[in-house]
Amino acid sequence: MFNPSPGWREAVIVALQHTLDCAYSAGQVPQALQAVPGNRLPALEEAIRRQYWHADFPGFAWPMRAPPDEQAIDAQLFCAGCHHDGRIRERALRLMRGRHGRLATALALLRCDDWVAPVRDCAEATLRTLLILRERSRIREGAWREQIEPALLHPSHHAQRWAALDSSRGRARLFVYGLILRADPTQANALALRAVRDRDPVIACWGLRELPRLAGMEVSDDVIAHALHHTHASVRAHALRARARNDDDAFRILLRESLLDAAASVRHVAAYAVRHAGLDPRAVWRDAIDRDIQPQNRHALLALSDCAEHQDLTRIAPWLQHYTGELRCAALRAALRAGIDDPADQLRDALRSPSGKVVGLALKLGVTVPAFMTRETLTNAFITAANSITRQRIVEATRKLGRWDALDCLLDMIDHGAHANEALHALTAWQHEIGHRYAPLSAERRRELLQRIDAVTPRNMHFDWLVVRRVVESS
Repeated sequence: MFNPSPGWREAVIVALQHTLDCAYSAGQVPQALQAVPGNRLPALEEAIRRQYWHADFPGFAWPMRAPPDEQAIDAQLFCAGCHHDGRIRERALRLMRGRHGRLATALALLRCDDWVAPVRDCAEATLRTLLILRERSRIREGAWREQIEPALLHPSHHAQRWAALDSSRGRARLFVYGLILRADPTQANALALRAVRDRDPVIACWGLRELPRLAGMEVSDDVIAHALHHTHASVRAHALRARARNDDDAFRILLRESLLDAAASVRHVAAYAVRHAGLDPRAVWRDAIDRDIQPQNRHALLALSDCAEHQDLTRIAPWLQHYTGELRCAALRAALRAGIDDPADQLRDALRSPSGKVVGLALKLGVTVPAFMTRETLTNAFITAANSITRQRIVEATRKLGRWDALDCLLDMIDHGAHANEALHALTAWQHEIGHRYAPLSAERRRELLQRIDAVTPRNMHFDWLVVRRVVESS
């Protein structure tokens, strides 16, 4: 039986599925093609070209009174321009020459690197008529250097280049910054001031590091001053490193302020500089906590959590019951690092917190505290857990127990009854993971475990207890 070849819509649907892992219907193809990111178009073009499909071109297929679907025309020509047959690609380029949409530009740029000379020449001729540059992917060296780059760097486009810095796309703005630096190198300092104030941290960091190197100049104090007030922490951290070249009184004041910055990356840079000067940054953090300076005391606690000493236990104690999960976690880390006298009791208390973050940290830190990570601790914590997330974390922590202690703990949780299904799910994982670990099992304990299994079986008939019994019996 004759099977017709698929058309361009079917080819695009398959290519979009392979490239973007997205499923579309035939009617959605034109809009989907328009929305494909520019950096994914080369991969999409290759996916279309590798398929076997029948290529056709737009014709007079619309009703007399209905206007043609321009998006569908662009999509159909773009797809034809990706066909494996060079003659079809060349014809699609010629038909695209009168269209100035996004797909027309993308197709011309892609075909500038075509392996067939007539197609390549047609693409370069088409490119000369296009005034909007979208992407540079796979452009042949000659087409870029001889046709596009000279126009972009021409002095008559000075105002347009600076106006392009208002683009909403960060990659486009970064490209324009580099273009302006090449076209107007005398404006490097003004360009750096504009770059470090850019909302994109990648561009702001480029203005701090790469732009001065490319322009052969030092970073000015004005540029650093603006970067120190950037909203993104990575920019402030880079600016602080650049400011370290002038170790004066103003820099020391700046270091003290940066030690109490809201971002950990900035605090780390400041702490390194302070230690390099032979001083201890903990003095600043302790002072902020003791004087209860808001909100710097919170930032100081977060910083001190990684380097607390025994003398800090008194100032840390009030934070161990803080309602904010992040701050309670910081206090808990600081307390264990400082050598608190009863770490197991503090960790058990943390397990009763409604914050899943606090519970998770307590279970993580508790691995090093033998008196804490016990069957009784986890069972009691499961029974009194504030929510399902906390219970799930506690159930997962049973994997840190021994083979038979973990089984006893899960059976304890199942005996509780209220949330037995969560423990039963973990019991399935126990069969495949913990249940295969080697651990000695006395005859008395084997008998006790089998009795416990037989006792809970009638209440949980939907679970396959036979597998668990076999593990216990064969050990």
